[in-house]
Amino acid sequence: MTLPLSGLRVLDLSRLLPGPFATMVLADLGADVVKVEEPGGGDWLRGMPPLADGESGAFHALNRNKRSIAIDLRTPEGVGVLLRLARRADAVVESFRPGVLDRLGVGYGALRRENPRIVLCSISGYGQDGPYAQRAGHDLDYCAIAGVLAANGTPERPAAMGVQVADVAGGAWPAAAGVLAALLGRDRTGEGAHVDVSMTEGALAMLALPLGMAFSRGTAAVGRPELAGRQLEDGGRGPRAELEAVFAARTRDEWTELAARHDVCLAPVLEGDEPRRDPQLAARGAFVDVRLPRSGRVMAAAGTPIRVRGAERPPARPGPDAGQHTDAVLREAGFGPDEIATLRAKGAVGA
Repeated sequence: MTLPLSGLRVLDLSRLLPGPFATMVLADLGADVVKVEEPGGGDWLRGMPPLADGESGAFHALNRNKRSIAIDLRTPEGVGVLLRLARRADAVVESFRPGVLDRLGVGYGALRRENPRIVLCSISGYGQDGPYAQRAGHDLDYCAIAGVLAANGTPERPAAMGVQVADVAGGAWPAAAGVLAALLGRDRTGEGAHVDVSMTEGALAMLALPLGMAFSRGTAAVGRPELAGRQLEDGGRGPRAELEAVFAARTRDEWTELAARHDVCLAPVLEGDEPRRDPQLAARGAFVDVRLPRSGRVMAAAGTPIRVRGAERPPARPGPDAGQHTDAVLREAGFGPDEIATLRAKGAVGA
């Protein structure tokens, strides 16, 4: 059985985490993802430390199973190359600030003129419009605006999450879902779409249950509405000292065994490399091995959590070198050797 997205072509203009994670999901599911990078540097994540033998583990963790082409979109020729590639693409994913693609000449209007069936997915901090659209931001800012940060820690001391919640849960996953939803709609209408992903709104969606509970809070079936507000008194800690003494009486493994025996919702806090050895995660094949191209070392990476039963996952390929597949992708789009040589001479594409 082939992977479900085999035959799908995606141009990935995004950088860093949200966009590359989303396109990695599409690539893991069979899509041909071509990473569009600028000549000479490429994705900024390539240089993110720590480096192992000059290679960034962060980059390879997010860019497996992709190809790369180097195009300078600041040149008219480079813009022409991208628009020509768009004729044969199903989707484009980007994570610039709103308006940047239009200024480059490759916005949704320009892409649609080349290919009315194309889907453009734009991932940004606050969305493509509104008073915050052009505001600089970071994962923590989006969580703060959405109310997620306030829900973590105490009211007096909100605590930052240890992972990028807005980037991945609020941005990458809605982007992947949005692309697939737009493609499904295209099959019915024949028309593409522009998917607008706001990481702030994506983070806000994780408060769906608390927001619903807040709406209904204030009534009590026993006729004691004044008790409703006390369920989380003392900052939600409850009888903390007594609970700490109870938990200190057993080791972590003893508590794990007790929880399994009594079917209790209690799990160990795994650290470092421990998750790879967890029986459940190991049995599910939750991690994939990525062999780094230059050093040959094997890096463990989190696998895409979407499973299609009956479809066997192929071995993960490492992230490509910047521009590694420039000539191949151009040839597939109909560019001849002389055209490619001219584009390279003008600096519009690179190796």
